[in-house]
Amino acid sequence: MSRERWFFVGDVLHEWPAEPLKPITIVLEAGEAHHLVHVLRLTVGAIVTVFDGRGHAAEARITRVGADGAELELATARPPRESPLGLTLAVAVPKGDKMSGIVQKLTELGVAAIHPLVTDRGEVDETAMRKKLERWRRVALEAAKQCGRARVPHIEEPSTFDELARPGGLILTPGADPIPPDIAPGPILTGLIGPEGGWSEEELAIARERSLRTFSLGTRILRTETAAIAVATLLQWRAGDLG
Repeated sequence: MSRERWFFVGDVLHEWPAEPLKPITIVLEAGEAHHLVHVLRLTVGAIVTVFDGRGHAAEARITRVGADGAELELATARPPRESPLGLTLAVAVPKGDKMSGIVQKLTELGVAAIHPLVTDRGEVDETAMRKKLERWRRVALEAAKQCGRARVPHIEEPSTFDELARPGGLILTPGADPIPPDIAPGPILTGLIGPEGGWSEEELAIARERSLRTFSLGTRILRTETAAIAVATLLQWRAGDLG
């Protein structure tokens, strides 16, 4: 089976396929056209997939390639590959560039949104997080292309623990019980993953006050990037599309 080729086309698909028999020609923006023409060296007649990052995708046939870009004609809408679980993960950003890897893997695992989380014992401050937001958003877009996902997860602005500690959410806490068995598919579920230094007493008090559900991943101490992937996998297995 040949590898699928996915290209981002912005808002072109928002109203399509309202008239599925009407041919629509789209022009790839410069970066996407360069990849199609000069990197993949695709030619007229090849079939690719285009998507808008908001859940719409369609097959398209290349109708023109040239030094100035490429044009495609939309063909058939593609079914969505989204999880029935609308999972948001708020992650305390680790040092270095580990967050890029977290964003990549969480995109592949079908997470709907990712919040860089500002915590009392976090290793990275809010200012440093904001400088990397655009990079993380590019990583999410490229990961969506790679895994064939038409919806790119939202990489939100950095948020504090107080802002995201909402009733009904989950908080990863060493020594707690496993993931609650009553997790069910639904549009919104937020999970909080703290820094390797752990939650502060103030944060744990807020979690208790707002009735967040605690859970753990066993007896071993996991790095933040490992915990994020494990949490996404287990929740998608329990209530998403991995079960």
